[in-house]
Amino acid sequence: MIYFDMAMLAFLIGLVVFQYRRRGLLLTPSAAALIVGLILMVYAAYPFAVDSESLRTIGATGYAVRTLWAVDEVIVMATVGFGSALLAYILPPMLRKRRRNAVKTAKRGRLSIEALTVGACATSFIGVAFVWLFFVIVGTIPMLTSDPDFVRSEIVANHPSRYIYTGGFTMASVGFVFLLAGLALKRITLYRPFVWVVIALVAYTNYLTATRSNLLAPFVYAGLIYFSVGPIKLTIPRALALLVVLLVAASLLQLMRMTSTSMSLAVVYYELLHGNTLFSNLRDSGWLLMNFQAHQYSFYWGKTLLAQALGFIPRSLLPLREAYGWGTVTLDILGTRSFAHFGYGHVWFFDWYLNFGYPGVVVEGIFMGLMYRRLDTSLLGFAAAAKKANTYDYFDLFKIWLAWIILGCCFTSSSILLIYPLVLGFVCLYGSALIAQKVTGTAPGLAAREEDRKLAPAGFRQA
Repeated sequence: MIYFDMAMLAFLIGLVVFQYRRRGLLLTPSAAALIVGLILMVYAAYPFAVDSESLRTIGATGYAVRTLWAVDEVIVMATVGFGSALLAYILPPMLRKRRRNAVKTAKRGRLSIEALTVGACATSFIGVAFVWLFFVIVGTIPMLTSDPDFVRSEIVANHPSRYIYTGGFTMASVGFVFLLAGLALKRITLYRPFVWVVIALVAYTNYLTATRSNLLAPFVYAGLIYFSVGPIKLTIPRALALLVVLLVAASLLQLMRMTSTSMSLAVVYYELLHGNTLFSNLRDSGWLLMNFQAHQYSFYWGKTLLAQALGFIPRSLLPLREAYGWGTVTLDILGTRSFAHFGYGHVWFFDWYLNFGYPGVVVEGIFMGLMYRRLDTSLLGFAAAAKKANTYDYFDLFKIWLAWIILGCCFTSSSILLIYPLVLGFVCLYGSALIAQKVTGTAPGLAAREEDRKLAPAGFRQA
């Protein structure tokens, strides 16, 4: 299987490079998803998912051979799903008659960048307020305790007010991404000192949650927006360097939570390759699949997906969530009833396999291919229109990548619940901007002043 894994890894990297050379943009929505969801989490992770050190992390050393077989099947599963997604991505344009559409001129946004900045700041403040309200209710802050990892797990798994916490940091991150990317692209020219204060507040609050994704993911999302039109082009060497920095940062944050572990380069290296960082999802999926098959569980037929999608309903009111939440199901498969553990991660297509078998993998792949093609078309059309008109609307670019974030949550059972606060964050941002513009009387397109035009990236000018 190692040869098959290497062949798929080479094929996917070649596909990304081919699209990069053809389009001139390395991280389109589909390429970004492909790199993170398959290249890194599946095929590049394979050698580390099945070695003895990684298996020791989850206590599966005595089941090395059977876990290896299960990981191999997960690899096959991911390949079937990717094949379905690729067909859904490339076939629709070939099956319908091609028509030449004129590139539309970029339209001036209804809301000014100043009003949107106020809306993003308001959204960030509201989200941060929710998180700190939760800290007050709990009476503790995870990163400031003697055992941050345990406290964080206990909060996410069992606290009855955890939805305030989850919704708060997710909403705050929506505003954070808008502000950080806007500053990097020099679209935000007013209120800059205040915006930096808001960014620092959100970043510090996310750090205190003791969750690596809370702190690092918003920076990644802001980077995706920036490199879509920014003056600095994201090349393959730069992308690799940034990836290494992110992985090392994730390992360092994990070690900071594990207060009993000394900090050293060797420990960071070990945590990166064999601990619970980016490469662990394939290992955990194989471990879950091995136990799923060994105990002859039947497919869940959509129950885990439905339970996660209805995550806004308290478990006490909906027994389905108590029995079939993703965390509960994964712990049940492994025979674990730890109240401080909120479940295991998984790679793409694995959750749909547990629900529907390989037909579910194919269906998810088709849906994935169609949706990512739609996002690619939107982003490339946006870039073409901006280049022709020598202008672009930053808010439109932000909406494309926010849709990418929401779509990514649809494909992982453990993240479906985040769709609601993401949408709520966008509604709050847009609604606050409307109110700010109405109150201040700011005219749309105010930021199109000549001094702001000089700050726009090369090849584009501010709308």
